[in-house]
Amino acid sequence: MIPMTLHAQIRQQLLGNLAQSQTDEAAQLNNALRLLSKWRSVLIQNTLLQHQGTMVLDGPLKGMDFMPQSAEGCHISKLLGCYEQPLLPYIEQAISTNYPLILNIGCAEGYYAVGMARRMPNTRVLAFDLNPNAQKVCAELAAKNGGTDRVTVGALFKPEDFANYAGERVLVLCDIPRMPDTRHHQTAD
Repeated sequence: MIPMTLHAQIRQQLLGNLAQSQTDEAAQLNNALRLLSKWRSVLIQNTLLQHQGTMVLDGPLKGMDFMPQSAEGCHISKLLGCYEQPLLPYIEQAISTNYPLILNIGCAEGYYAVGMARRMPNTRVLAFDLNPNAQKVCAELAAKNGGTDRVTVGALFKPEDFANYAGERVLVLCDIPRMPDTRHHQTAD
C-alpha cells in the first residue's frame, strides 16, 4: 500500500468535513479554513527547513542548531528567531546579565534552555519538564549544540526545590500550565 501524501490526506479530510451535514455553515467553513491554514503552515515549515536547515536565523538565540520539529509553539517563528517576540528584549537582557544559573521549568524541547546556554558560556542551565520525550529532545538539543556539560535535564521541579538555590543569583524561566485548584470543588451527594 502506498502511503497517502500530506496533500491527499488534507484533501480527503477537507472533503469529508464538508460532506457532513451541519446546521452551522459558518462553523463548518471556519473548521475548513483552520485545516487549510495548518496545511499551509506545514508547507511553509518544510520549505524553510529545505532551504535554511535547522539553524535559528535571527534574534537572541541566533546560530543555535535547532530541531526539525517543535514539541510545542510555532516552529517557523523559532527558526526565524521571532518566537514569542514580546519576550525577545527580556531574553537579550537576561543574556547580557550573565546569570551563573538558569532554572528553566517547563523547558519543552529546550529552545530557551539550550539557546541561552549557547550565548552564556559561564552559565549552568537546569532544564525541567515532566514529559519524558521533551527531556530526551532537550538533552539531544544540548548535545547537538555542544552544551551537555552545562545543560542538565530533569523531570519534576517542586516549589520546595527553590530552597536549594537560596542566596544564589538565579534566573527562573517558568512556562508550565496552571493546574486546576480542586480544593474548593464539592460534589453533590
